[in-house]
Parts: sequence; C-alpha cells; structure tokens
Amino acid sequence: MNETNNNSNLLIFIAFAILVFGVRLYFIHSYGTYMPYWDDWGIGDLLYKYQINELSVADLFQQVNTHRQVFGKLMSLVLFKANNSQWDPYVFMLANSITWIVCGLILLKITFQHSQELKLKIAVPIIFILWLYPISLVNTLWGTQSHVYFMTLFAILGCWYITNKPLTKYWWLAVFCLFAGPLTLSGGSFISVSVASVYLVLLVVDKANKGDHLKTFIVSFLAAIFGLSLIFIQEQTAGSSLFANLFSFNGFLTFAKTMSWPVRTHIWPFLIFLIPIIALLVSIIKNGKVESKLVPFILSMYGFIFLIALSVAAARSLEGAGPPRRYMDFLTLGFIASSFALLFIQQKQFQLPKIINHFLILAWYCAVLISIPYRIETTLFTLNDRDGTIQYQEKYVKQFINTNDFAYLEDKPFRHIPFPRVQTLGDKIKKYQETDILHYSLQKPSLLTHNPEHTPQQWQASAFVPNGFHYPVRRTPNREGWYGENVIGSFFLPKGGNESTGGFESNIFGITRPYIMVPVTGYLNFTGMSLKLIEVDTGKEYPVEPKYRGSTNAENWTEILVNAKKGNYRLVAEDNNEELWFGFAAPRSVGRLSYLTKKLLTSNHFFYIFGIGLLTFIFRRKIISTITK
Repeated sequence: MNETNNNSNLLIFIAFAILVFGVRLYFIHSYGTYMPYWDDWGIGDLLYKYQINELSVADLFQQVNTHRQVFGKLMSLVLFKANNSQWDPYVFMLANSITWIVCGLILLKITFQHSQELKLKIAVPIIFILWLYPISLVNTLWGTQSHVYFMTLFAILGCWYITNKPLTKYWWLAVFCLFAGPLTLSGGSFISVSVASVYLVLLVVDKANKGDHLKTFIVSFLAAIFGLSLIFIQEQTAGSSLFANLFSFNGFLTFAKTMSWPVRTHIWPFLIFLIPIIALLVSIIKNGKVESKLVPFILSMYGFIFLIALSVAAARSLEGAGPPRRYMDFLTLGFIASSFALLFIQQKQFQLPKIINHFLILAWYCAVLISIPYRIETTLFTLNDRDGTIQYQEKYVKQFINTNDFAYLEDKPFRHIPFPRVQTLGDKIKKYQETDILHYSLQKPSLLTHNPEHTPQQWQASAFVPNGFHYPVRRTPNREGWYGENVIGSFFLPKGGNESTGGFESNIFGITRPYIMVPVTGYLNFTGMSLKLIEVDTGKEYPVEPKYRGSTNAENWTEILVNAKKGNYRLVAEDNNEELWFGFAAPRSVGRLSYLTKKLLTSNHFFYIFGIGLLTFIFRRKIISTITK
C-alpha cells in the first residue's frame, strides 16, 4: 500500500513539474523577448568581462544596487558558457522557471511527508494553484531576476533542513543555505535572522532538546551576523532615514500590505494570516515541547517574510504603497507558512475555540477571494505593458544595430528603448558586438551578396535581388529590408514581380556555433521554391525548410533553425515558380541552449496537455466515481 502511495505521489510531482513548466513556457513564448531590458544589461557587462578575460572574483561579489547576487551571476556565467558564449535572455527565463519549480516540489514533498498534520486535499491544491498562476510575470519574463528565485529556494531549504538533527548532511545543507541567502538579494540575510530567533525561543521552551537547539542557534546566529554585516556595510549612510520610514504611519501601511499578500491593497488580511502563527507559537510555549519539524519550519518561514516586510516598509513606504510586483514570488512563502499553520492547528491538541476557529477559516477564505480580482488585474497589466513596449524595443535596437545610427534610439517614448540612457545603451551594444555575445536576433552578420566567383551576367540572370519583396512585407518591419539590414528576395518588379525566376548562390560566410538561424519570408517550400545551406569544406547540404507550408502567414518573417555545425557556408536558393516568391536575411549562429529553448518554447502546449492528462490518470478512479454517482 505504501509503495502504491509513493508511486502515486511521484506521479503527482511529475505532473506538477510538467504543468508548471508548460504554463511558464506559454507566457515566455507569448510575452518574452530576446531583448535585454533595464537591469538585464548589467548581465551583459558581466559576460563581456568574462569573454575578454577580465572578470575577477571581486566582480562576482560586487554590489548591484543593495544586493550581491553572487549565485545569479554564477548561473549567468554557466548558462553563457553552455550556450557557446551566447547571451540569450530566453535561456535565463527557463532556468529561473526550473528553480521556481524545484521550490514548489520541495514544498510538495514536505506536505506529503506530514500528511497527518496537514490536510493534503487542501495543502496540495494551494501549492498547485500558487505555482500554476503567474504570480509575478515581471520575474517570469525577466532573465535577470534569478536572484529572486535563488533567495526563495535557499529560504525553503534553509528553514526546512535546519530542523534536522545537527551535524547531519541535510543540516549542513541548511547551514550552507543560511550563509548563501545574503548573496542573492539583501533580504536573504533575514533567513538566518528568522531561524536564529525561532531557535532562541525553542532553547527556552523545548528544554528536552536544548543541546540540538543550541547548535542550530549558534550557526544561524553566525549566518545572521554575516548577512546583516553586508546590509550595514551597504546601508551605513541611510540608516536614520530608513528607521524614520519604518516607524511612520506610511511605513506601517506598507508593512501591513506586504504581509497581506496576496491582497496587497488592504491591511486587514495581515491580521487574519497572523492569527494561526500566534496560535501555533502560543501552543508550543504552553506545551513546553516541539514534536513536529513543521513547527520551526512554519515559524522560520513566516518570520523571514515578516522581516522582509519590515525592510520593505523602511525602504519603500512612500505614501503607504504596497510592495513592488517583482516581490510577489517570494512573498508567497509568508502565505504558505500561514496556510500550513492554519491546517496544523486543526489538530485537536492545538485547535482554537470552535467559534473562533470557524470565524478564522471564513475570514481566511474572504481574504483569499478578494485577492483574485487584484491578481488578475496585475497579470493583465504586465501583459498589456509587454504588448505595448516589446515591439518598439526590438524594432529600434535592431535598426540601430544594422545602421549604427543613434537617431533610431533618440527621442523615443519612455520604455520604448530598453535602457534609460541612449548613449550608454549604444556603447554597450557596440562592445558586445565586438565580442559576439549577443542573442542571434541581435547579431549583425556579414553582408549577404552574390558569389563573387560568378560573372556579372550570372548575377543579372538571378531572380534574387537586394530587398526583393512584395510591398506589404517591405513596409513591415521596415521598408528597407529587415530592420535596415540588406536582405535577398525573388520579388523583382523589372522582371514581373512574382514571375521572376532563377537561382542564387551567396558569398562564403562563417558560422561560429553549432546551430544556424535563417530569417525567411514568403512562400518558401512551395513547388519550385527551395533554400539550402552548403558547407564549403565538405559540400554537405542542409535544407532550410519552414515547419509548415501555408499561405496564411507566409509574408511574415519566420526564424528557421538548422542543426548544422561550425564552419564556412554558402546559401543556395531556387525560385522556379512564376506565381510566388520568397526572401531571406543573412544566417546567424545559434548556441546549443538557444536552439533547445526555441524548440521548447514552440512546444509549450504539449507540456500542460500532458500534465493535465497525467493528473487525470492519477485521479481516474475518483473522477469516475464522482461522475457515476
């Protein structure tokens, strides 16, 4: 029976991971961009230093605003290297998604391990809903936010595994997480502060395990000193103003709104979510012992978010505003801790008086329900914002790359340029181009022309000419080729437009990574139309073929990825169709992770369909019995 339950639990974990990954793939594919935005350009500086062999250990620990972000920087370097030294924000987004999924899986594991103390029918759906819903799309669609997910991961691991017997391997893992927390966001310093506070209470209350609690308190206290010293070093000039904000009325409003997550616009849910924590704390003080590892875990998690909320109030309490949207992911931990506490105190020995308990549960549901419109509004705001800015950011930056003209970046509406200072942005792009670290869509490849070995007569006989496109395509995205880049097409008006037929062979160009992307438009792959890459050294041919043949979106640009290899190539095109045309831009080199990411993003629907199918299979008996009742 236990083996059956274990297999069922494993399938639930797999379904959870697949579903969450599929949902995040959908949003990344639909609303993500390869264009670095705002703080992302700081990653570019790190990768650039690495590429020119000027990166030092000090650069890894250098402050970014008030944060260290060491683990985010290390992840960036690993992904960059694994992607053949190509910087791809999409790859970073997927890596962040995996870290977030791991956080959810750990919470699910804790829930199943303590199924007797937590009601699985409530706790498991809570985790599923929180992880499936795009809580903070800002973080989902922003590669540089890896430090948010690392801090969340270290908080869960640190608060959970520190409950193990001291000096065991999992306890040491927790100690590592406590010291690692401050090297993500500065708020990560509060993980160890919270743990130390909880175990100080346990030292007094749970005297039977005083020795173990003392060891845990000492290491967490040392980690707290380490983390807080980093904060005091970087905030030493702003201390008085921060304390003034914290003890103001606006500071209280910001604190209460932060602790009211997922509501954020009211303060009363904070009191509702606090009651189960207080009840749990009072019960262990009254009983004088702690028998469940859940108790210190819940208190440590809640204490961590409580301290985070105080820091938010100190730093961001202007007019009593709620916490920034990008904080929404890790603030989930406070809500989960309170949820677990509410479920935990439903046990007879911990339960509140019946009327109070029923009122608390009712108020809890009300608080959650009123958050739904706000959460939807926040999500829609982010989606609309992305729709209104990404297209312009991609357009203007590409035009600048292809023309080197700052006029394409200057005097544009706010956030239509992906960095606040135009000159700085232009300088960054230029130096990144020199080291060839940019995403393949932002590369400036060598000029694509006719094979110089051919005669002028052969050139003239070709159907393919620079910017040979049907007029609507020439206007979108740019009247002159592809964002100002000179490209080749077989729509040639002097020869009758579509009626123009013939072949084309390009000059030799180099590819520096294991995959190739060719931008194409028109009716490639229809009868008489073909395009292929030919490796110069071996003569091996690689066809460039759209995945689907159709005319609905034929005159839009499509990126076709080809599994080739590093080397020198020519492009060979044929248009023997007098009724249709096609065109293409110069090929770009693509890193292996970018290639895999592109494949995953275009297959996002498979994941959530498979995940839903797997859940249906797991609960098939319950579904059938419910239907047949």
